[in-house]
Amino acid sequence: MQRINYSDFADFFQTKIAPELQPFEEERIKVLRITSPMHKLAIACLVVGFLLLWFTGMFISWLLLGVGVLFICIAGIKQLSYQHKIKETFYPKLYGLLGLRHSESTEAQLKIRDKINLVCKKTGIFNRYDHIMPNDVITGSYNGIPFELSDVQIYYEEGSGKNRHTVYVLEGLFLAIEIEKNYKGETLIKTEKRLQAKEIMGKKAVKLEDVDFEKSFEVYGSDQIESRYLLTTAFMRRLLDYKNKKKCGIEVAFSRETGLHENMFFFIHTYKDHFELPINVSLLNQDLFYSLVKEIMDIMEIVESLKLDQNIGL
Repeated sequence: MQRINYSDFADFFQTKIAPELQPFEEERIKVLRITSPMHKLAIACLVVGFLLLWFTGMFISWLLLGVGVLFICIAGIKQLSYQHKIKETFYPKLYGLLGLRHSESTEAQLKIRDKINLVCKKTGIFNRYDHIMPNDVITGSYNGIPFELSDVQIYYEEGSGKNRHTVYVLEGLFLAIEIEKNYKGETLIKTEKRLQAKEIMGKKAVKLEDVDFEKSFEVYGSDQIESRYLLTTAFMRRLLDYKNKKKCGIEVAFSRETGLHENMFFFIHTYKDHFELPINVSLLNQDLFYSLVKEIMDIMEIVESLKLDQNIGL
């Protein structure tokens, strides 16, 4: 994979993608015409149902709540079916442009789930979670660096009965890459200065000279010198720029203790699903498709700094 500029992508889109989009655009409009009134009716049923339940407790309130939930489910299924068809038809071409592979298969999702679980347990990057739910999985290489990227939710359930609720550890992206940096220990980068612990699973807090970086991140390492060697100026600057630009939290783990061929792992808190096409935006809008590609390129700019450092022997 290499960076592709907007004009080159526009040429690709107009010649390879756009000519086949019209039937799917017509289907999108049809699905939207069906599901949009269903959503509105569902909201009306839920609001009236809750009000009746609150003030009267009448049986009709439960009926309205049930109808509202039913409409939401039906509309959701129709939209998911349409979105899956789009992915099946166009994502192989879209990501093939960059030499990447996209998958929603159960096998790919289970593989990435097990990988995330292993990284979390071995590094201590997250100390509590019960569920790992990956979605789209994209694999390939960037300037010779193999990587695997996936949407994922990591969470646990807390409380009981009516007080039971879901606590999200991560809603965003997981990225695993294989770099050729020569290191033996483990280094963790935690975000938002929210932990302020002296140690994480034997990895002690690392003091850095970059004041701006230290305002946003905490670093823990099994070897202080090695951690400073890994966190080069170029890498820290790009990681900080990405965090500020996207307004997201980021965790990073350098580790060879997982037994995986990848040895660097990103957990990016974006709080959104990245590889879905919104049904309320026209498929003929090339910016919509470019955003799916640019998301990956933006993340890989961080990785590129490691490749550049590696080439000059840092």
